[in-house]
Amino acid sequence: EARGKFFEFSNFSHFSIGVDALWLDATEPEDLPNVNTVTAAGSGNALMNTYSLMTTQAIADGLRRDYPTAQGARVFSLTRSSFAGQQRTGAALWSGDTTATWDVFRRQVVASINYQLSGIPYWSEDIGGFFRPEDQYSSDTYHELLIRWFQFGVFTPIFRVHGAASHTELWNYGQKTMTIINASAIGLRYRLLPYIYSGFAKTDLNGWTMQRGLMMDFSYDASSRSIDDQFLFGDSLLITPILSPANAASKNAAKTQERHERDAQLQGGVEERQQQNHAQDERAQHTREEEDDENEDKEEHEEEEEEGDNKDKEKEEGKEKSDRRLKPTISSSTKSVRWVYFPAGTAWVNFHTGKVHHNGWEEVSFSLSEAPFFVRTGSILPLGGYRQSVVDREDSPIEVRIYPGRDG
Repeated sequence: EARGKFFEFSNFSHFSIGVDALWLDATEPEDLPNVNTVTAAGSGNALMNTYSLMTTQAIADGLRRDYPTAQGARVFSLTRSSFAGQQRTGAALWSGDTTATWDVFRRQVVASINYQLSGIPYWSEDIGGFFRPEDQYSSDTYHELLIRWFQFGVFTPIFRVHGAASHTELWNYGQKTMTIINASAIGLRYRLLPYIYSGFAKTDLNGWTMQRGLMMDFSYDASSRSIDDQFLFGDSLLITPILSPANAASKNAAKTQERHERDAQLQGGVEERQQQNHAQDERAQHTREEEDDENEDKEEHEEEEEEGDNKDKEKEEGKEKSDRRLKPTISSSTKSVRWVYFPAGTAWVNFHTGKVHHNGWEEVSFSLSEAPFFVRTGSILPLGGYRQSVVDREDSPIEVRIYPGRDG
């Protein structure tokens, strides 16, 4: 009865006058009244988001009944919460009111992967964050985050931008930022539409998900099970978001070094780790003995030491150049570095350079104008032309890229 009343009101105020779909906000519901209570269905804590399931079901049932050839032919709602089974209601989740920081961005990537693991295929977020800095239109630091967030959004099921008290039109962020986002994210999304539509047809027909945690397709690869910041988009694309500013490459390297160690423990066991540590101790001891010998013969090796000093100077100069290259700047040539795990059983091709990568961890870099992703060998990737809207007539021929190396 309550669902019927909810649709009755929604129909009178919206659908009856031609509205196609509703943005159902605050479907937790707002202010979380179910916390630490017992509802008619059971524990309010355990069944927190059932309210979202009921509201989206009310809309779906009513539209399919009253507008079977119009809005009910392909029901769509946008909702702020989700519960098991909500995929039946044609509802897409967006992840709520996020803050524009690199840490929140990283958490959004993890959340999107976890949501797909639940089997519900439609997820989206406020690209760029809902709460944004006061200097969002002039801050190069924020613009770098915005660009990388857009490049992640390309490979999520629903591609959308939103912000509180903001004019999120791209021209507000300057010509350079707008150009990079248009070329590396929005234009790419339109080019990928033939691939995306095919993937979502599979989702509709076979109960699939377009965005996929690595363990969904590489369960035989133990290392892929712990990856929380890479995923597949469809069968063919490996997405590796850049989750820190360009000058934070060392932090990424340190984090991935921990993953290297975890891989060693998974694949080689503790015994292999102990052997490696023992060998490292032996090398360190050998190094200390060599240093003692060098100190004893110091006078005989002055020339070698001078040569070593020159090399150290060259290394330091090279480091300074590297530091300059990695400083945060809105230049499209800025390189961001991260470690990527390439799953076993296939090879992967950098979409921009064509470089082939094989199973294992590898340090890779992408300029600010490059969306960070790879294509699985054996893939056939259809790419359409650049468009302003999906309703634009498509006059450009479809480009078909074939990535050899295995059977597709």
